[in-house]
Amino acid sequence: DFWFKLIIQMKKILVTRRLLRSSEEKASKIFDVKFNTNDELYSQEKLIKFSAGCDGILSALTDKLDAETINKLPESVK
Repeated sequence: DFWFKLIIQMKKILVTRRLLRSSEEKASKIFDVKFNTNDELYSQEKLIKFSAGCDGILSALTDKLDAETINKLPESVK
């Protein structure tokens, strides 16, 4: 995994809720992942803050990603 990450620039993603362990392991092999290890429901402010430096967000249905929140996300995510 170390050499793979060095050779290929991996996209960084924010995963907002816990996934099945196998899914988290697979995501870690494909992406540079910021996991929500506490599985807390992020506020809109935390979604914006934690998405800094990310290329994308894997969100859950429970996340409040309305137009206002999306407009405040970093340009790298949009």
